[in-house]
Amino acid sequence: MFAPLRQRNYGKIFLAQVLSDLGNWLDFIALNTLIVYVWDLGPEAVAALVITFALPWVLVGPIASVWIERVPKRMVMISSDLIRIAIVLGLYWAPNLYVLLPLVFLKGSCGAIFDPARHSAIRMIVPKESLPQAVSLSQFSVQSTKVIAPILGAVFVSMAGARSAFLVESVLFLLSALLLMTLPVLKPQPSDGEPTQEKESFWVQFRQGWAHVITNRLLFVATLSIMVGLFINFMYDGLFPLWTKHLHMDEKVFGMVLSAIGLGSVLGAVVIGQFAAWQKRPLAIMSIGAAIGGSQLLLMGLGGLEAIGGGVYLWFIVFLVLGMSSSAVFIPFGYIMQMETPQNLIGRVSATTNAVQNTTMLVSPSIGAFLAKIFGVGYVFFGSGLAMTLFGVSVLMVSFRISGGKSVKSSDKEGSVSA
Repeated sequence: MFAPLRQRNYGKIFLAQVLSDLGNWLDFIALNTLIVYVWDLGPEAVAALVITFALPWVLVGPIASVWIERVPKRMVMISSDLIRIAIVLGLYWAPNLYVLLPLVFLKGSCGAIFDPARHSAIRMIVPKESLPQAVSLSQFSVQSTKVIAPILGAVFVSMAGARSAFLVESVLFLLSALLLMTLPVLKPQPSDGEPTQEKESFWVQFRQGWAHVITNRLLFVATLSIMVGLFINFMYDGLFPLWTKHLHMDEKVFGMVLSAIGLGSVLGAVVIGQFAAWQKRPLAIMSIGAAIGGSQLLLMGLGGLEAIGGGVYLWFIVFLVLGMSSSAVFIPFGYIMQMETPQNLIGRVSATTNAVQNTTMLVSPSIGAFLAKIFGVGYVFFGSGLAMTLFGVSVLMVSFRISGGKSVKSSDKEGSVSA
């Protein structure tokens, strides 16, 4: 899995992502602490924060991705990091929610611009045969920092207050920018006879990203699958504290059990990164991962309904498997997106899939909360598990009907990189 790190330029991008991911999770903890504990605001404020997190990926990312394809990727990533330093320092001084939310939106917009540029840069630097490992490493970064950040966040908050995490985050973004400054320019050169993107209209290029997702059968089914999966996920995701409380677990046990999801995701990324067999049927692996995750949610639902009992260690294992199943979904999806998309479209396509995924965050949590209020938390977990399992099995059957599900091949013409 770690073979791509031997490529110096990819190693720099990966380390920059680790710093950025770590900062983002510290940020998430600090913002929630500030809203709930410092300002003593209610669930409406937390919901507003979640929506503000998602909006830039839905509104800004797809539009900005057209511009991203036209300019050197290094410049985009460095600029995003430097702007985020100023925004994060603004968060440190934010006096109330009305100032904080616009800053969160601006910071998210920078992230929505940075991510497509990073995907494009990886595609330009990493050889095709190493892309599966690169995708696994990306998931490894996201999930490992999810485990580490709460520990660091708790230390910073207890020692210097919630706002101290913003100062640490600004330093992490600065280090990321300094690393990225040592990269080559990363500007693809058009092939002979191929029109330059500057000659095409903005809206033509904007539609190309969406058109590619819709017309590529394997990518379309994979994107639709992850959208439905995340819709189900976000229905129960915010209900974990209520579920653990219902099972008479205290805050410490809740934190330990919940950390198992992150640990499971890290283990899943490592395991998947060691094997290549799944690359023959990535959509099938996605569906199996969804079905396994659904089975764990069914167990949690039965626990919430008091139909089955179990101690902390049982639920730790359930959460661990749930985390591993998420890697079995996200890593093959990232692989499909990279391999089924031409290099000149990867920024727009990644922004499009990000927009589709984050749209679910705008509506699904409210539906989950509404259902929990009417039927109870246990029924939401059980229903989500049943839906996820059935959906995973359905996608598995569909995957065998898609010829591309047998083998993912890139039809890409590789672009050159300007140093």
